[in-house]
Amino acid sequence: MAVYSLVAIRAALGVVFALAATSKIRPGGLAPFRAALGALVPATRAAAPLAVLVIATECAVVTLLAWPSPSATAAGLALAACALVAFTTAIATALRHGKTAPCRCFGASARPLSHTQLGRNSLLLALAGTGLAVWPSASNKAGGSAGMWIALATGVLLGAALTAFDDLTELFTTPTPVRQPPTGTTASHQPTKQGLRP
Repeated sequence: MAVYSLVAIRAALGVVFALAATSKIRPGGLAPFRAALGALVPATRAAAPLAVLVIATECAVVTLLAWPSPSATAAGLALAACALVAFTTAIATALRHGKTAPCRCFGASARPLSHTQLGRNSLLLALAGTGLAVWPSASNKAGGSAGMWIALATGVLLGAALTAFDDLTELFTTPTPVRQPPTGTTASHQPTKQGLRP
């Protein structure tokens, strides 16, 4: 069971960090991310090198988690956990100072910074911690082919869901607007009979 859990966790974190990195390095993605860092991080002049460091870290996590080596898996999980702690701390600090500029964590999204990002990062951090916990008992074991493919698919779907965590949260928490009747209309109309005399 532990080996399948580790595969699913590696896949989920790999998908999240891969999408985060590619959204920033695609054409037109780096400048908005660098500007967002400048708005959220107090040391504005460090925004450019910090953006490069974030992208390099995300790429390193993806590479380590995909590498078929137990030691690389452990390093990837540890690096992911450290990165998530840093990201979560930065977001919490920005929110505490009243900053709500878009974080551009996944590229073009202009959604203001909120506690939703803290929730998503907490879930990702829990995944990384669980992966590190099961790694000693699962790193040198092999699972069945079918089970491995199911674990891999589960991890990919989980990673995609966590990437869209903001959208899913908004979908299930935004109240449905109540339609108001058009101005100047009455609540009901009673039919009248015309042309009848008693």
